[in-house]
Amino acid sequence: MMELVISEEAKDYIEKKVPSYQKVLLDFEDGDSPFKINASSCGLDVGFRLVLLQDADESKLDFSNYQSTVNTSMGEVYLKESSKLYLDDNTRLVFDPKYMRLQLKGDNSGTIANSVEIYEA
Repeated sequence: MMELVISEEAKDYIEKKVPSYQKVLLDFEDGDSPFKINASSCGLDVGFRLVLLQDADESKLDFSNYQSTVNTSMGEVYLKESSKLYLDDNTRLVFDPKYMRLQLKGDNSGTIANSVEIYEA
């Protein structure tokens, strides 16, 4: 069973940027997302972003790709089943104070995503 631990520093950083939200998605940037934020790239880096929804009304956006949930200190986080391929069973979302960014780290993989952007929707 996969576990996602959000460090206190990461949680504080997120909640300062977006003080209120109804739903949290850990979105794997694979081009199959209702959130068209960045242009596609040919890079080899694994890209994740944290999407914080102000309005979790599923009639406005299609969330059918986000079948999995993980309990965290921020409540349930929704993610695509296919994105689990890139995550470890014990994954952490941590804050890097030197570069003021969020990172995904795994017990087995080390750094999974060097910079996890926050997107407010």
